[in-house]
Amino acid sequence: MGRKLRISEFEIRFLTSTRGVLKNIVLMLYTEDGRKLSLYNIPLEIAMELEKYSNNGSEFISGEVDYDYRYTIFEVLMEMPLIEKVVGDSIKEIYINGYDPENNAYYAEVEITMNYTGGVKRVKMIPSHAVLLSIIGNIPLYVDSDLIRDSIDVEDIGELDDLDLDDIFDDEDDQVP
Repeated sequence: MGRKLRISEFEIRFLTSTRGVLKNIVLMLYTEDGRKLSLYNIPLEIAMELEKYSNNGSEFISGEVDYDYRYTIFEVLMEMPLIEKVVGDSIKEIYINGYDPENNAYYAEVEITMNYTGGVKRVKMIPSHAVLLSIIGNIPLYVDSDLIRDSIDVEDIGELDDLDLDDIFDDEDDQVP
């Protein structure tokens, strides 16, 4: 296991084919020392929620995604009084610290303090969901330095067309963010 590096900012990237079809959503996590981890196959609803907290305001979302008047689970949670405090008081840090090569998926560990018993429970989470949780609760987010060394960088993909993306990202159902 490598060093624990703190994530200082994030960015959402929408990878499209040359015809403008959305093929993949990438969550770029940047550490305080300038390194980055690229997480692929981010669910659209998570990306849309993360975009609300980012400074880059994606043109893809505003131009291509129809607004749905129905609330997502995240929007409902944010309407609840004191949700940020409850989340922040229950979780002290989130650590993206593992990769499962069999499933081609990263995971994050979250340590939750049970308010009623005082006990602690460790759970594994999908990293993109954990990033959103860290933002909602203003919780420090870390990544294991070994994972950064092994990740594929979105800049390495270059110009994309439908064939290239299909080669890079096999079947969407086979990969979990």
